[in-house]
Amino acid sequence: PLVKFAVVVDPSGSSKDSACECGVVVMGLGADNNAYLLEDLSKRCSPDEWATKAVLASKEWYGAPVVYEKNFGDEMVGALVRRVASKPLLRSRWKTLPRLQTKRQIRPRPLLKL
Repeated sequence: PLVKFAVVVDPSGSSKDSACECGVVVMGLGADNNAYLLEDLSKRCSPDEWATKAVLASKEWYGAPVVYEKNFGDEMVGALVRRVASKPLLRSRWKTLPRLQTKRQIRPRPLLKL
């Protein structure tokens, strides 16, 4: 069984055709202490779109907190998620991840602390 959920956002610097996708995934922490990818909502989209996707996913996944990296767009991501989450039908919790290490295989580890 899963004991915790989180919506994880890894924003892209742009929504242009040449930009990378914005990562929006739902992760679950199992009773076995393993992290599981439950849903991948990643796509190339505008900041309003990915913030709305993240907040809607939070609502759909039992009020899971929305977490994101501090090292890229910390203030912008937080402000955007808070603005979208403050809409009456989209109220949601959100958290900021500590500054994450750059090696991708190490990045999910802070999620285990949620």
